[in-house]
Amino acid sequence: MTRSYVQPGTYVVVLHHVYPNTLDPEVEESKLIGCFSSQQEVTKAIESLNQQDGFRDHQDGWMVSEYAVNEVHWEDVFLTLDRLSRRS
Repeated sequence: MTRSYVQPGTYVVVLHHVYPNTLDPEVEESKLIGCFSSQQEVTKAIESLNQQDGFRDHQDGWMVSEYAVNEVHWEDVFLTLDRLSRRS
């Protein structure tokens, strides 16, 4: 199988599904669903997944983000809650 990679300057659309944890509603669960070539492909994926158990109950949990390839998208300092609490 030959892979086709995207060119620099290209964007991908990333789809996550986020919903409250059933044991602790203040905690969010998150699933990376996939990376797509267009918003139209994301819409098709959401429509299909909304028919499945679990997703059907949390249809408002979709998060869609667009990212340029070959770029770092996190530039803040890396902190855990543990490290943050020790700084105060």
